[in-house]
Formats: sequence, structure tokens, C-alpha cells
Amino acid sequence: MKIYSTNERDNAGQQANSMPFAYAHTRKACYQYSWDWAPFLNTLGIWKDIYLESYQEVKFDYVWLRTRSITKDKATINFAVALDWNINELSQSYEAQVIHNEKEIAAFPVREKYSYYDVHILNPQLWWPNGIGKPHIYDFTIRLVEVPSKNVVDEKKIPFGIRTVELDLKDKKF
Repeated sequence: MKIYSTNERDNAGQQANSMPFAYAHTRKACYQYSWDWAPFLNTLGIWKDIYLESYQEVKFDYVWLRTRSITKDKATINFAVALDWNINELSQSYEAQVIHNEKEIAAFPVREKYSYYDVHILNPQLWWPNGIGKPHIYDFTIRLVEVPSKNVVDEKKIPFGIRTVELDLKDKKF
């Protein structure tokens, strides 16, 4: 059995493989190459912006906020912080600082890959859905800071609306 390249001709003098190079070397349906009834569907390769990111020792992997409880006087928000580091053991001590309106409202040590901390907001302004009320958004900034030097290592800005969702079955309707 002989496999011909796209430039070779078979024994009858015919071009052995008249398919474009990409068709023959991908596992993808031919119509995904933009037939008259189908759009071009890119299923392999880079199709969005890419970037390179570097860091010295540690950075935020992700920061996640959730509302724990709400009363008229106070809301409790849980900050979940996941760190990413490229060494076996951290050589520095770090803390996470929560900033709102350019003021530090909380700081807590982060020594593990995952850290959790509750922040209390007094007299919270709630996020309401469209047509129910004003959707107030808190713009939090969380900084990863070396201790004791206070050098900022990483920073994330997180818009967050304080809200909860509950199913009300008082009248047995929903």
C-alpha cells in the first residue's frame, strides 16, 4: 500500500490526493471548512487573544466572593482566595488586603493554597434585579502583600453585588 502526497500522481496519472492539505490531516467533518450551507467552524488552534504571564514566587490563582448572610444592618461576604506558586515552599509570609473605596476594610493571612475569610459590610446596599430596584455593585480590590515589607505582589479587581436568592413557599405558589 502506498500513501501519496498531495503533489504526487498515482499509476493512472491522476493527482493522488486532490483534497487541500488541512482536510487530509485533521479529524474534523469536511462541512466545517465552510460549505455553502455551513459556516466555517474553527475547532483547532488559537482563535482568541493569548498572553504570557510571569511572576516571581506567588500570585492569585483566583478570588471568589459569595454572600453568606444579609440583614438590614450587616452583610457577611466570604472571600475565597486560591494561590498559585512555582516553588515547593513559600519563603515569605503573605496577607490578603480587601480594599473598598480606596480604604482597607480587611486583611487576613494567606499561608495555604486556599484561604477563606469573612468580611462584614455595615448597612449594605443590595443588588436588585432589573425592575425590582437599583443593582448596586461594590468594587472590591484584593491585594496579595508580602509581610512585613508590604510589597504588593498581585492585585485583582472584583465587582460584586450583595444578594441572596430564596424560594418562598409561604403561599404554596411559585
